[in-house]
Amino acid sequence: MLCFTLLCSGWAAWLEELGYKTPKEMFVSPKSDEGNIYMRGTWPGGRQSPAFEDAVADSDHEYVDVHLTDPPSQFAHKRHVGNQGHAASAFYNAEHSDSAYVVNSTMRHVRARHGAPWACHCSFFKPHPPWLNPKPFSEAYHPDCGHVGLRDARPGSKDAQAALHPWLRWRLTHPSQLANVAPESEDDLALLRSQYWASCAEVDDQLGRLFAFLKERGEWGRTLVVFTADHAEQLGEHWLLSKTGFFDGSYHLPLLVRDPRPCCDSSRGSVVTALTEAVDVMPTVLEAMGVAIPAQVDGQSLLPFLRTTGGQVPTYWRSAVHWEFDFRGDDQTMAANPYDANLAVLRRKDVKFVHFAAEELPMLLFDLSSDEHEMVNVADQPEYL
Repeated sequence: MLCFTLLCSGWAAWLEELGYKTPKEMFVSPKSDEGNIYMRGTWPGGRQSPAFEDAVADSDHEYVDVHLTDPPSQFAHKRHVGNQGHAASAFYNAEHSDSAYVVNSTMRHVRARHGAPWACHCSFFKPHPPWLNPKPFSEAYHPDCGHVGLRDARPGSKDAQAALHPWLRWRLTHPSQLANVAPESEDDLALLRSQYWASCAEVDDQLGRLFAFLKERGEWGRTLVVFTADHAEQLGEHWLLSKTGFFDGSYHLPLLVRDPRPCCDSSRGSVVTALTEAVDVMPTVLEAMGVAIPAQVDGQSLLPFLRTTGGQVPTYWRSAVHWEFDFRGDDQTMAANPYDANLAVLRRKDVKFVHFAAEELPMLLFDLSSDEHEMVNVADQPEYL
């Protein structure tokens, strides 16, 4: 596993070796004068210091600021004046990105095994914000693409959205949260969305490079691949940015499993709509490796889906998924007792229940069969009791 600290410091050192001038305020590599290993700044995450100009290419060109807030936001960006209104690009080439560095490190590890069995947790930073991408990915999606589907996933105003629940009103209006609230301008939000997709495209491109490498070495036919993420992104839905609260937009993750063995051939290319949780990944990997799954493990192996035609759902599979969100660090006034500053979600295929531990915060219930975007709370409607 390439942990975040090693990614940050190793990538910084690599860029310096390649001759890039890396702003010291942005990150400090082991070869920098200070000799520390840490990262800060708008890019690739955290406070907006140094100025965004230090991380973009062609910083002498004219740009328009996008989503400037106080406190500064990790989602801040710049729109190029001219160049069809595309977003600013990162100062490094695509082949020298943090995603490329992760793949280079993974390939180096595989080579070092000289054909012996190996396992690797290949952890990409992207598409974590800020969504600053190198060319050609920064221009792969025109900002106009970011308008697609947006109006279906949020009411016409923040006030209308805030009326859904007291916690959501605080999340959308409290001054401390403004950095993670979607910009008022739909054009600005569309630009941010286009750059999120650009970040995903870069990761996809680098994964293709890694898979081609495994095929060239003759190892693709014995490599189990599990692709997923630790969280999703609101991306302007419900007027929110980042991951937060109870909406599906923060928790609906990609999960792709590729088992190379012939017993899984009949399910290849299948899309499974059954509910699953992150706890299912570990038992899946253990079973694929022929290792016994400990009795105390909460998850279940996903391999039965791979061994049936079309990814047929096993009869014993779960009917609901669960998650929790702790907001103690946000605002203690949202609950009289800080230990009550959390929520829990039970989500079935067609209905979703949100319970707040604090008695003063009402429950939520969504009928997903008629309200897929979670706009209407039906918890107080008699027909749902």
